[in-house]
Amino acid sequence: MDFPVPQFIDVEEKILGPLTFKQTLYVVGAAGLLFILYFFVEMWLFVILAIIIFGAALALAFIKIGGKTFSQFLMSVIIYSFTPHIFIWKKNEVKEKSYKIELSSPSIVKNKEAEIVPETKQQKGLRGISKKIDLGIKPVKNFEE
Repeated sequence: MDFPVPQFIDVEEKILGPLTFKQTLYVVGAAGLLFILYFFVEMWLFVILAIIIFGAALALAFIKIGGKTFSQFLMSVIIYSFTPHIFIWKKNEVKEKSYKIELSSPSIVKNKEAEIVPETKQQKGLRGISKKIDLGIKPVKNFEE
């Protein structure tokens, strides 16, 4: 038996036209506050307060920063600002190991694998030359030719 699974659970329902419930509350609340202030303050102060209050209401209703609403962003900024921060930097002392490199002349062979062997048909060409250069082997003349 199949059951329908909701696909968009993080999308809020539109209540008033294109506005969600929170957006409607911000805009209507700001308008109501400005309506009350209109009767109690002088006109020059009302204009300044109207710009500030309605601008804040529009910012809270419509601006998103980093996928968060502006109110969530402001709450994060306030919490971050007032919580104590302790930054500890501890340098880990790591002593570098010194390596002793021994250089040997190419004529001295220490391993049996690095012994000079006459060239075969497979060793001719670039692969054989690069292997000889890496091992530091001097070329041996092949007298069979």
